[in-house]
Amino acid sequence: MLEEPRDELARMSLGALLRALVQRRGSLKLNETQHSSTHALVDELRKRNTEESILEFEEKFNSRNEKNLHIYICRFLKNRSISRALASKWLITMINDKELKINSLKN
Repeated sequence: MLEEPRDELARMSLGALLRALVQRRGSLKLNETQHSSTHALVDELRKRNTEESILEFEEKFNSRNEKNLHIYICRFLKNRSISRALASKWLITMINDKELKINSLKN
């Protein structure tokens, strides 16, 4: 079964993404490959419009990487790689999902 490119991105190794996000003295040092990985992840964030697709991508990404997706979103926001609107949409969706899961365990 052929997989969509976004599923392939969700399985990227932590190393590939971390190399794209290495910071020294507050500035990113990106080579072309790393720059492509960063852009690919940002493009994937922009493509996902529904809560279901956001949560599906988050689950796949987090299961295959050492650091969770929200860490990268915050870094992208800090470095102005994504808009505040996009970051807030993703973070609110992920936080609301976590809160629902926690509340369901309480009951």
